[in-house]
Amino acid sequence: MSDENEQTGGQDDNPDPLTALQAQLAQALETTRTALRAANPDLPDAAFTGADLTTLAQSIDSARAVADHVRQQIETAQAAAAATNTGVRLPTGGGIQRATIQVPDGVRGVSRIAFALNHPGPGMTE
Repeated sequence: MSDENEQTGGQDDNPDPLTALQAQLAQALETTRTALRAANPDLPDAAFTGADLTTLAQSIDSARAVADHVRQQIETAQAAAAATNTGVRLPTGGGIQRATIQVPDGVRGVSRIAFALNHPGPGMTE
């Protein structure tokens, strides 16, 4: 054994070329994933999955298609609502029908207000 091998415990100083390439590939994929995440902040984290570049690109394309579809559906619904938005309309005779209570003759001012508060009418006691 040479002196260099004895100092390193008998192992070569040069790592396995395949291991080094795999580490570089993993680092490049993670850098790409980070850049894609920054370029597509409107996509969820689940869109950035994939063990390789091809799978990652497919995942992002799929998520982008779903996001675009949902956005289009929302815009279509908003446009339809805006086109037909005339406020809330009830059909003639629709809504709550209440019987009116007649205030006794001669009741004026504060007495009239007190009467109204003490006699809220049908459907108004809840």
